[in-house]
Amino acid sequence: MFGETCPQYLLLTDDEMRRQKGLAKIAPPLRWASDAEALWQALARGAVQTVGSDHAPFAVADKAVGERNIFEAGFGMPGIETLAPLVISAALGSARLSLPQVAQVLAENTARIFGLYPRKGIIQAGADADILVVDPAVTGTLSSRHLHSRAGYTCFEGTTLTGRITMTLLRGKVVVENGELRQKPGYGRFLPRPPAR
Repeated sequence: MFGETCPQYLLLTDDEMRRQKGLAKIAPPLRWASDAEALWQALARGAVQTVGSDHAPFAVADKAVGERNIFEAGFGMPGIETLAPLVISAALGSARLSLPQVAQVLAENTARIFGLYPRKGIIQAGADADILVVDPAVTGTLSSRHLHSRAGYTCFEGTTLTGRITMTLLRGKVVVENGELRQKPGYGRFLPRPPAR
């Protein structure tokens, strides 16, 4: 059995439901700061193995109906672009996780669970060379203006981030550099999961 959490459960609390209403409606719902801290501790000791995005790119209009009737808003929030920056920032800004632990919960453990290790999830000869290059000295503010999701919002709007991903490599080739796409559409590949053992 494996456990996964998401940045929203690590960094947001139920206060966001009152503030952001339908935008912050997710399942399971946001909880308390003590629950978030317990999840950080579980990640650090390996009781929870991965952090995923649980990306649900509902448009603002789909979520805004929650201001009238919370039961009509869709469950989930966008997170594919903010996953790594948020987890890396949290690690750089505290002693909750080391950077090697961040690599484990974002890449290595997931690759192992899905049978893609050691092709994915590690930097070594023969692996695919999927790499994020991070400048730990750069700080910035998270804004939906810089995101590409159809959702048009992030529940982390205005969050100060420590560290900036300056380059993303996939199979050893630069895919994104300083926020600019460097590969043409179609560069990605489907990787079938080996049969479960």
